[in-house]
Amino acid sequence: MTITDDKLELNLFENGIDFLLRGIDEFYDDDFEVFMISGFDIPNSVPLSRYKYVCLHLFSGFLLLLKERLARHLPELIYKIKDKKISAIKTALAKNDDLFTVDLDTALELLEIGPKVTFTAAEIKTIQDIQKDRNRFEHYKVSVDKKKLWSTIMDFLELVDKFLAEQLSTNLEESTDNYNLRQKIHNIAGVWHRILKGMEKDWENEINAKLRDFINNRESLISQLAEIQLENNNSVMPYMVCPTCKNETLIVSGDYTGICTNQECYAAHPITECSMCGKAIIGFSWESGYCSICYEEIIRDY
Repeated sequence: MTITDDKLELNLFENGIDFLLRGIDEFYDDDFEVFMISGFDIPNSVPLSRYKYVCLHLFSGFLLLLKERLARHLPELIYKIKDKKISAIKTALAKNDDLFTVDLDTALELLEIGPKVTFTAAEIKTIQDIQKDRNRFEHYKVSVDKKKLWSTIMDFLELVDKFLAEQLSTNLEESTDNYNLRQKIHNIAGVWHRILKGMEKDWENEINAKLRDFINNRESLISQLAEIQLENNNSVMPYMVCPTCKNETLIVSGDYTGICTNQECYAAHPITECSMCGKAIIGFSWESGYCSICYEEIIRDY
């Protein structure tokens, strides 16, 4: 974004992202997470006026980002002109003529021809559904099924997130410094799924590097673990049962947490703590879970 004393300029990408963020901010109000936890009927709780602005903003933002992808392939592709020759468009741009940009159908067609960006039949239907809802709000008297509209918007947000990641190498949550807005973005199922997959991939890369180092220094590292156990009079147990080989050889603390020391196994598992007692259990640090003893206690109480 470029700002001067008398001018504000947004490029295609910035303008598209701005529309999307505004739509998401409008979609999730401040009580959303409370409603999610309580099982509240969220779709019917959203006023129709909010749905209206969500559809308008999300569709506008997505269309701008489609044009951004076209422009990255060939800038002249986003313009609509009777003479479709690139030379004619360049001439018009050189003369500072006001040119209209392509509509949704043309943008989708050009994306498939040029940079080879294609959408599945299901994705095309989702795009068309959000376009129809947007048109109803903008041009007609509106009567909609809120639950169906909610579902369409959720599907569309996941599609947008996928398009941003795959075609524009960016994501929504890193496009804003607003903490509350980031939390709202994380509520989008597809976004959170992508974030979790990314964290799991990071863990996998890190643990594989540590596993290679452990194998190269196995004897000395096992000796260090034994010393720690002796120093604490066996009150600190450095291992738990490995789910892969069923031996008590999975390291539960230190730099090599999650690595099985069994030479015939060398499996790697994420380790976290039981949400009740703090005992080491299998799972990622961002997941909540219980050890078998605490789980049985919970079940017994119910």
